[in-house]
Amino acid sequence: MTEGTYLDSALYVSSLESARFSWAGRDYWGKVALGGEIEETLAALELEPDAYGNRLYDAVFPAGSELREGLREAVVAAEEAKGRLRFVLHIAPDLPEWLHGLYWELLVDGGRQLALARSPDTAFSRYLGVRRALETPATRRPRLLCVISAPSNIEKFRLAEIQRDAVVRRLQAPFGMLAEFVDVAILEPPATLGRLRERLMADGGFHLLHFFGHGQKRGGTSALVMEDDQGRAQFVGEELLAEVFLGVRELQLVTLIACHGGAPSSRDPFSGLAGRLVQRGVPAVVAMRREVSVEDGHLFTNYLYGHLVQTGRADAAVNEGRQQLYLANPQGIAWSSPVLYSRLTDGRLWLLEDKEQEAEAPAERRPLLRLSWRRLRHPLPWAPAALALVLLVLACWPAPRAEARLDLHVSRLSFQLARNTAVVERLRLDEIAATQLAALRLPALPAADQRRAPAGAGSKGFRLAMQRYAAPTTELTLNTPPLPAGTRVAVDHLGADGDDAPNAYRFSIDGAEEELRVTFRGDVVLKRFGDPAALLHFDEPDSVVFSPQSRSLDLDVALSRFTGDELARAVPIARLDLLRIVEQQGAATSAVREEPTVLDGKVRVPASGALHALKKGDSLRWAAIAGSLSDLRLGDDGIRFTFQGTVSNLERTAPGLRPENLMPSILELYAGGPRSRAIPPAAGAFALTTLTLTVLSSRSRGKETVS
Repeated sequence: MTEGTYLDSALYVSSLESARFSWAGRDYWGKVALGGEIEETLAALELEPDAYGNRLYDAVFPAGSELREGLREAVVAAEEAKGRLRFVLHIAPDLPEWLHGLYWELLVDGGRQLALARSPDTAFSRYLGVRRALETPATRRPRLLCVISAPSNIEKFRLAEIQRDAVVRRLQAPFGMLAEFVDVAILEPPATLGRLRERLMADGGFHLLHFFGHGQKRGGTSALVMEDDQGRAQFVGEELLAEVFLGVRELQLVTLIACHGGAPSSRDPFSGLAGRLVQRGVPAVVAMRREVSVEDGHLFTNYLYGHLVQTGRADAAVNEGRQQLYLANPQGIAWSSPVLYSRLTDGRLWLLEDKEQEAEAPAERRPLLRLSWRRLRHPLPWAPAALALVLLVLACWPAPRAEARLDLHVSRLSFQLARNTAVVERLRLDEIAATQLAALRLPALPAADQRRAPAGAGSKGFRLAMQRYAAPTTELTLNTPPLPAGTRVAVDHLGADGDDAPNAYRFSIDGAEEELRVTFRGDVVLKRFGDPAALLHFDEPDSVVFSPQSRSLDLDVALSRFTGDELARAVPIARLDLLRIVEQQGAATSAVREEPTVLDGKVRVPASGALHALKKGDSLRWAAIAGSLSDLRLGDDGIRFTFQGTVSNLERTAPGLRPENLMPSILELYAGGPRSRAIPPAAGAFALTTLTLTVLSSRSRGKETVS
């Protein structure tokens, strides 16, 4: 017998007075002392595990009996062969209920300090006789299905709330250890009986089932707390639960981390949740005899699956789980709660062929590192890789909307008002011409004027200018009343192309019907289109009042001076356009094209910390824009302004180049600005390191260490 192999033994309790112990083809018969007052004696010692275990051991293996001698010979034989003793308990089905309900897992040989159910030198399990063939290990890659029942209304039944996400996080460690040998899947909520059976029957079935939830005794039977279609608690009795497993043939092991799942509920030895599953044909069932805390459940689970990775054997793994519960609380009784019913031939759930072959190879031929690609089938090592991928996508994906600041110098701009605003505060002019008028009210003539001003009725437009060699006191100014939200205003520097004077501008107003006023005094020339000009002199200020026709108006002006206070300090806008429509005339055809009006400027994006310089010919485009225009100034070289607000899909286009997206990434927008650029490379390096370490299996002293 080599290290890692087992010596099989079994205890057959056939009556309250006699039993048989067998190992290696040898049988040891003897009397047992399970009658009389043993039931009451053990019940009184239930909270004293050491005393309980010793008393039960003395009753089953009496001092000086052949039974005790046979067990000790088997233990010594296993030790001498550097193996382990597998101990299987058989209790005749017709024996009293209380005998099946004893805590057999507390059995301890006080003389050798050997606790059969938690010693690393033994593997303890119970056997319930079912007329079915003994199960053999799985020959294909095993699959595990995890079921977490966390009903939304569980507190209504005075049971502790189960946080599904917290349980999943706690299970990542034990399931991660299984990744090399087992594919793990988690049942999506709600955890109903129908969904459970559907998953068990689909895709070739599962070899292992892990349940985490509540269990109860109700009306003399055991029940598992599952969920209904609405996620509320549904108490599933042992009989109904067993029906779920009808025809499920691939299943090797069911682990129930739930209170009272391993306790019998009646005189029937197959009663209780675990017993019914064994009766239905499940080869091995691990369940809890007592109430179990969440922490104890997770601790047992960690070492159960951690040991399964090393041995592939259920009974040895359950022994290790009990031992860890004992070490966590030596004075408690929680370690005796897990019970294993098994029909597996040698406790093995799957064949670890690679390990067994390596165990037979000479130590000097084993590499220190080897690749184990199967570990990548488990989702746990991919978690950092997925995180890095998500961060990379967020670092590359433009944000849909972001803050931006535009400091621009343009030859034309148009915008739509977001609120009522007086765009023109005080525009000092040399000349103004207005067209598309619905009505025109001209000033009253001074008494001393030699010429008659043109009448206002039916006027299409007018021109008003200061006389040449006018007196220094002559003034001509334009201001607008508050224009309503939605009004579209365009300002065009006519002198930009050299055809007009540098101080020539055009104001276009569309969507407003408010009257506008031009105020003047001194020596002016007033001409209504279609009439002769009138030379006028006004000592007191007067004005021309005009109304737009069809809510539209064009004003051509020549500014007298540039002071910087001509326009409103802040203009709230809902739309902005920096293009000019240009019509090109050919010999036989004409075409219309858009021309950018940007002369120079800068674009600042605070979220990314980027500063983009613009030059003449560049254009800016966006899907939507909203904010405020400030520092709006007119000059003989064009229009300057600052925009502060939000934009979406901001792009810069240079002649002959593809559009450049200026939007910050989603990661920059929500994760700390420019410093977030270091996050994706760091996450990628971490993910690559994790995956590399996952596929590398290290060896020390001839044994594989599985992380």
